[in-house]
Amino acid sequence: MKPAAFSYHRPATLEDALSLLAQHGYDAKVIAGGQSLAPMMNMRFAQPAHLIDLSALPQLSGATLAGELLSIGAMTRHHEVATSATVCAACPLLAEAAATIGHYAIRHRGTLGGSLAHADPAAQMPFISSTLGASIDIVGPAGARLAPAAEFLIAVMTTDLAAEEIIRTVHFPVARAGERHAFPFEAARATVGAEKVTLGCKPSMASEDFAFMAQQKLGAYIWMGVDGATPRAPLHNPHYDFNGDALATGAAYWVNVVRAFGATRA
Repeated sequence: MKPAAFSYHRPATLEDALSLLAQHGYDAKVIAGGQSLAPMMNMRFAQPAHLIDLSALPQLSGATLAGELLSIGAMTRHHEVATSATVCAACPLLAEAAATIGHYAIRHRGTLGGSLAHADPAAQMPFISSTLGASIDIVGPAGARLAPAAEFLIAVMTTDLAAEEIIRTVHFPVARAGERHAFPFEAARATVGAEKVTLGCKPSMASEDFAFMAQQKLGAYIWMGVDGATPRAPLHNPHYDFNGDALATGAAYWVNVVRAFGATRA
């Protein structure tokens, strides 16, 4: 499919962009890298009458370090976040996460601000920004405001960003001395093999139990299913069970998490 007809705007200043948003309101959409919005427009899930392109605003790009705060412009591409010497030194987890986004072409077009504004639950940047305690600098007709990432991200593809507002900068705290990190995905691949590991699986059993745990304790939850034609101890779904094989795999997984954690630099 092709997108519905729209008027294209490429403002030369941030003030012009905000003026266009104030003029057209909900009939307008801001486009940064277009890696999420463009497919939605092609499928006509989004049909803005006016498209406001921020690519001519260099002031919204780049990373700067001031004391204990790393500031990254909303139009900074994922590739730039992943390869920036400033980001790698000040916030290595952010750089490593950016390097895992999509493929080469997507990383060279997609932006930090666009990912946050889109708020796809499968995307790296919303999760990492919330985990690291980032704050989002937002501008609009009423001026500028700061929103903690955890409060800015309300629900699936739902944020605190008003129709007439634009994300300007994202501020990340600098990694503390001795801080370490590891990716559970890498530990899982080391445990069972890359071909058996899938990201973004929806739980098919005990969904309400996982939801309850997620409400009680924030964090990442790992789902493991053990195939078996005749489950020995079925829970909510008869196609999976927890048995000795699952426990052994789980123990090996956590050993690899510890190894990955210890291998990362301070």
